[in-house]
Amino acid sequence: MTTFSLFPRWEFTLAGYFYHNDDDPKTNDGYSNSLYAKYMFWENDAKTGGMAVKGGTGMFPGYLGTDARVKDAFQTQWVNAPLTVPLFHDKPS
Repeated sequence: MTTFSLFPRWEFTLAGYFYHNDDDPKTNDGYSNSLYAKYMFWENDAKTGGMAVKGGTGMFPGYLGTDARVKDAFQTQWVNAPLTVPLFHDKPS
C-alpha cells in the first residue's frame, strides 16, 4: 500500500493484496486492489479537525480462477466523506 501527495490538499492511494484462504493449491486465489483519491476541502485553524471527500475503486475482493478472472475488484466504485471532529480541547478526535 502506498499513499502519495502531488498537489496541496490531495492524497492518492494505490494498494494491492494477494491471499490464499486454504492450503489447497487447486482452489482459487484471491486478490484485492484499491485505487482512490482524497481531497481535503476544509481544515480548522488548529489543524486538528476537518472534512474531506474520498472516492475510488476496488471495494470488494476479486478472485483469480484457473483460466480467467471470475470477478474483478476494479469493477466496484465507492465514495465517502470523512469528518474529523476534535473533542475535549483537542485530546481525542
